[in-house]
Amino acid sequence: MHRAALFIVVIVCLLSEARSHHKTFRGHWEKTWDVSSTQFDSANFGFAFSGHVDVSRALRDSNAVFRNLEGKKILTIGGGNSNGAWTRRYIRKLNKAIRSGSLNSYHGIAYDIEEGQSGLTGDFLRSFWEAKRHGFFVLVTVSKTAPYGIRDARRLMWNIIHSRHVDVISPIMYPSGQNFQKCSDRGGVDFSTMQNVPWSWYRRSRAYVVPSLWRSSFYREAQSFLRGRGIVSYGYIVWCR
Repeated sequence: MHRAALFIVVIVCLLSEARSHHKTFRGHWEKTWDVSSTQFDSANFGFAFSGHVDVSRALRDSNAVFRNLEGKKILTIGGGNSNGAWTRRYIRKLNKAIRSGSLNSYHGIAYDIEEGQSGLTGDFLRSFWEAKRHGFFVLVTVSKTAPYGIRDARRLMWNIIHSRHVDVISPIMYPSGQNFQKCSDRGGVDFSTMQNVPWSWYRRSRAYVVPSLWRSSFYREAQSFLRGRGIVSYGYIVWCR
């Protein structure tokens, strides 16, 4: 092998190894309707989750759990029902809040993209860029491999996976049919895909892949599944403590 080519291979391998040891994310989704004084041990990220796509409503509801957020505090925008459905108007409203400094008490923004209008790929990419430009950590979480309620989800996911302005992608891997209002259900891990987006796409991710799980006890199973598809997972975010 040519010496220059060998040098490049060595550098790529070293960078890959360095990245694999760079971060371990341990996060929790803190539900604004279930205020608890119980802390999540060893969490380095806390996500205030209201389920609302309207940034004003998300901020207002998240005040109730702000002090409960362990580690870096992240504001979540969006969710898995009509209250969290994305439109161009709501993305623009979020961008305005980013520019105005309204979100500066938070370290970052989590975009929960599950339902919404089609044709918003460019709008989302501009919003990620806007958030990074203002110093925010950016996470995108989606239902399984892609948003279930957006018609052009494949195009959107391809661009999210290749975006330079997303720090973490978090596929939601809890099984359907759980009681998301409470954590009484046993839970499990769901490895199904969504919107014909295969898990293999995640091997190309520029961002860290950090699955969202029902409980931390399911991480080893999720990690093994992802590893079997050539995907390195860098920790987890839990719905239930």
